[in-house]
Amino acid sequence: MSYWSQMYRRPQKAERLEVKNGEARFESLMAKKLSERDRKFAESLKAQFEDSGKLSPKQIECVERMEQRYSPASVLKRENWAQSYKGDHREILPSLRVEA
Repeated sequence: MSYWSQMYRRPQKAERLEVKNGEARFESLMAKKLSERDRKFAESLKAQFEDSGKLSPKQIECVERMEQRYSPASVLKRENWAQSYKGDHREILPSLRVEA
C-alpha cells in the first residue's frame, strides 16, 4: 500500500435506500411552485432516483424537508406572515434605521 493511499483514504460511499412512493412524491413536489434553486435541486434528486431507484439517507432527508417547506400549511404560514409584515411592520421599519 502506498504512502498516499495510507494518508488519504477515499471516503466510503453512502449507503443507498429505497424511497417509499418515490415517483408519486417527486411528481407531487415538482407540481408545486418551487423556488428556482429548490426546483433545480429537486430535479437533480429526481434524476438520481430515476437512475437507481435509491437515494442516500441525507438526500431522502432533503426531499422530506422540501415536502414540508412546500406543504399547504407552511405556504399559508409564510403568506400570512408576509401580509402581517406589510400591514403592521413595514411602515415602522424606516423609522428604526440608524443613520451613520
